[in-house]
Amino acid sequence: MLNPPSPPPHIKQDHYINVPIDLSQVLFICTANSLETISAPLLDRCEIIQLSGYTYDEKMHIARRFLVPKQVGANFGVGRGRLSKDNARSGLNGRKEGGGEGEEMVKITEPALLCIATRYTREAGVRSLERAIGAVVRYKAVEWAEYLDAQQLQQASSSSSSSSSSALTPTIKAYDPVVEEHHLEKILGIARWDGEEREREERRGVVYGLVVMGQGEGGILPVETTALPGTGRLKLTGSLGEVIKESGELALSWVKTHAYDLCITNSRSEDPLKVPEPIDIHLHLPAGAQRKDGPSAGVAMTCALVSLLTGALIPTTTALTGEITLRGRVTPVGGIKEKVLGAHRAHITKVILPWANRKDVEHDVALEIRREMQFVFVRTVREALEAAFGEGVLVWRRGREAVSLLESRL
Repeated sequence: MLNPPSPPPHIKQDHYINVPIDLSQVLFICTANSLETISAPLLDRCEIIQLSGYTYDEKMHIARRFLVPKQVGANFGVGRGRLSKDNARSGLNGRKEGGGEGEEMVKITEPALLCIATRYTREAGVRSLERAIGAVVRYKAVEWAEYLDAQQLQQASSSSSSSSSSALTPTIKAYDPVVEEHHLEKILGIARWDGEEREREERRGVVYGLVVMGQGEGGILPVETTALPGTGRLKLTGSLGEVIKESGELALSWVKTHAYDLCITNSRSEDPLKVPEPIDIHLHLPAGAQRKDGPSAGVAMTCALVSLLTGALIPTTTALTGEITLRGRVTPVGGIKEKVLGAHRAHITKVILPWANRKDVEHDVALEIRREMQFVFVRTVREALEAAFGEGVLVWRRGREAVSLLESRL
């Protein structure tokens, strides 16, 4: 399909069977988690429809209403007569709580279901969530089958033995359909994501940016910087692409330009990486095995460099994203919904976003999440610094004649 068009353009030559094929009435539908890996000629011929991932609240509703009943029906035989017969035999018919026949057999609590969605799966859709729920239901189905077998053996042994020996019959442990959160490690193993996003440390030169991962899931990513003896160079590590490396260079150029205004140097001619002693700055983004690229880390990198050189700290409950220009403007970025949801999952309470992304928050982010978080929309790097560090934390040599901070609480 990427061959140069030849008249008529809708007729393509199949090179395998060497016959022309009319594609004028054919619609090709492709799906992808990331556009960066699609070749430019193919992407130019595609109409792109962006479908954002489910929120965790939406995943919980989908799991409760569809995924759990589907797995219970597949593994317990709901609707085929077997479950009702087993219920009558074991006396479970009297335990209905309005949830239907299947919910009597497996009852996954809300904390357990949320734990499966957040710590055992991480994706934009619910495919892995359904597989994990299926594993839990199959585990309970095995317990249920073992309980029925033990009950039958007990009845058989009781009927064959004398009435005086019935007191020696071992007691069978009753089947418990409830799945609690602490049961999941035994059923599903150790969680793939152990909640390290919530274990953050407030340190000099460390800030938290917002990212969209390869699975379409948003999250936070620490931007770590450290100073070491050197010659004034910037070292970037963490499996970074060309665009994000340029963001790091751009952030350092802005900091050098405004080092005198931030009281880092005593004159505009001084280089903060060479005065009073020459140093190198090492900037690292963890999870080195994961490829990272894009311009949205510019604001986070700038704040990390300012924190390193001034000693000011940014609270661990603050995360930020945005692209910067050499003039110090903050320009919009994509994936706002996924990034905000990832920040909410990590217990971030304050999110700093570009001013032009206001519409994305209002249209795409659920109202209950907006009520729990504080959103600050900024136009310039200076506004982002004031919002991240707090009013009055950074000392500006020129005073405060810059544009005042624009803050919106949604």
